[in-house]
Amino acid sequence: VYRYEHPVERSTHLLRLEPFDDRLQRLRSHTLSVSVEGTTREFEDVFGNRARRVVIERPFSELVIEAESVVDLFDTDPLGFAKVRKRSTIPLVWMPWQHHMLQPYLLPPELPESQLLELASYAMTFVERNDYDLLDTLLDLNRSIFREYAYKPGETTLYTTPFDVYSKRRGVCQDFTNLFLCLARLLGVPARHVCGYVFTGPQHPNVRMGEASHAWVQVYLPEVGWRGFDPTNGTVAQTEHVRVATGRSFVDATPTSGTIFVGGAGETLEVFVSVENRPMPS
Repeated sequence: VYRYEHPVERSTHLLRLEPFDDRLQRLRSHTLSVSVEGTTREFEDVFGNRARRVVIERPFSELVIEAESVVDLFDTDPLGFAKVRKRSTIPLVWMPWQHHMLQPYLLPPELPESQLLELASYAMTFVERNDYDLLDTLLDLNRSIFREYAYKPGETTLYTTPFDVYSKRRGVCQDFTNLFLCLARLLGVPARHVCGYVFTGPQHPNVRMGEASHAWVQVYLPEVGWRGFDPTNGTVAQTEHVRVATGRSFVDATPTSGTIFVGGAGETLEVFVSVENRPMPS
């Protein structure tokens, strides 16, 4: 729910709220409603996300966006490939065409060279203590961020950098995701940002970010594909994680964004997320 002290007179909104439908996640149904009428166009963006553009040319002081989806999740054994995999080690070697396609997911954020060097050195500590094994390094990095970094809402912003998170050892899911992305890319491992939802039912180990949108990482593993790592909870993405959008960074996968052309001072935002676990139909 967006509210404004002064009415918005003209605006455009980009919504990425429809979950993916692929071999690991089946979309059974999806509805999306916007409380103010506007011109709507649906399309698939360059990252494969299902997007909706809404142009509103009438005044409003409140905008309610409500999405409801039902999905089936099938990734019951996300590390099953490890039982029969050929051991991959760091550094990875990509064919030229692979490197070209993965380039957007290999570039670390633009930070001062001194900060990138320190982060690269930090990333290598995980590589060295895992004997350069790719999967063991990623799992170690995932667990370490969960154990050693404090989950502290309200202490970071959209402008907090991975180096800030590394230095202060605290943040929220987006910060931990950004740090993991940066460290993986500095090691030459393609990584992308994922936005979605995580189920945190009673007594469930995934206890962080249960009532809001969640962020985690997918890395591209040779001859395996994209696999999810959730450093906020120290787990791999499995049947509790619902993927909605992916991209190079959170900017590409933001659930709701937009531009106000006229009016709209004093904006406030209220978000509520509910994830329920329903039995599979027979």
